[in-house]
Amino acid sequence: NTLINQMEKSVINKKACSIENEAYIININKLGTIKSIYIKSINKNVELKQRFGYYYKGYEEIVQVYSQYANQSIRLYEKTPYIEFDWIVGLLNSNRDKRDGYRFTQTETHAGNYYPLVNGIYIKDEKQDLHMSVITDRVEGGGSTVDGLVEIMLHRRVIADDGLGVSDPLDEMGIDGQPLIVRGKRMK
Repeated sequence: NTLINQMEKSVINKKACSIENEAYIININKLGTIKSIYIKSINKNVELKQRFGYYYKGYEEIVQVYSQYANQSIRLYEKTPYIEFDWIVGLLNSNRDKRDGYRFTQTETHAGNYYPLVNGIYIKDEKQDLHMSVITDRVEGGGSTVDGLVEIMLHRRVIADDGLGVSDPLDEMGIDGQPLIVRGKRMK
């Protein structure tokens, strides 16, 4: 809590910044979210929209804090061809619309396009010849309901039975008896 409180106080500055290594330049806007990633090997700047908190700059790392239970660090290490996303989430209130082998009518646009992500998920932009893969560190749910968007479900909590088949609430508790807090790491 102390580290997170320090980070929350340090974002008052709210200036645009960037971090860089041999492979990438990550540009952060004054709101603290990723604006773009410049890929040096192909001389291409990829515009991004990220919805997640503030920034704290130091040592080629950006720490974004949304709240005490939702934050992430974005790191660039020297001589590595990847970007590391290290996140914590807790206490939070394939082919789209198609199935192989049979005629399918989509009735649940969002849930019907979520799949188990055993190893990861990717999205491809044919026009710009870009491909982004997210390798997961555990099985999660994910999908793409809109072109250019990848969603990964980090944490799911339903206090009462939602009537969708489980017949139980999903209220997993941590070892301290409090609602579960999840931490993970991504390489993109």
